[in-house]
Amino acid sequence: MRANLILLLLLIPFIGFSQNENYSISGTTMFVSHYQGGMENPFEPQPFPKGGIELIIVRLESGKKSKKVCSLISGSDGSFNIELPPGEYGFVLKEDLRKMSIGQFLPKGYSTGDMMESTSSSWSINNNVPIVIIDKDVDGVIITNYEYTVCGMCP
Repeated sequence: MRANLILLLLLIPFIGFSQNENYSISGTTMFVSHYQGGMENPFEPQPFPKGGIELIIVRLESGKKSKKVCSLISGSDGSFNIELPPGEYGFVLKEDLRKMSIGQFLPKGYSTGDMMESTSSSWSINNNVPIVIIDKDVDGVIITNYEYTVCGMCP
C-alpha cells in the first residue's frame, strides 16, 4: 500500500501533461528569376521548385531577435520536412544571422545598382507571416526566392 502511494505521488506531476510533442512543417522552396531588358516582357515569370537551398530555422519571440533553432537543405525537388515543437517560426539564410532584426522571419534580400541596371532579391512565404505550430502539422509551406535584373539600356 505504502509503495503504491509513493508511486502515485511520483507520477502525479506527469498526469495530464503531454510529452514535448513535435509537429512537422513541410513544403517546397521555389525560385523565380526574371530579366527585364529595354522592352517589357509580356510574360509573368513563373516560380519553379529549387533544391539545395539551405535555410536556417528561427524561432520568434515577442520583442526579441529571432533565434536559430536548426537548419535544413531542401531536397532536389525543393521539398523539405522538419519536426519542431509548438511555436512561431521563420526561415532565414546563414548570412542573416549576423544582423537579425526583431521579428525577422524571412531572408532580408538585397537590391544593388542604379536606374540603368539593377539586381534585387526578395523572399516570400505563405501569406507573408511566420509559420505557427500550435497542435498539428503544417503542410504546404511555400518559400519563394525572387531574383530580378533590370537593365534600362539593354535590348
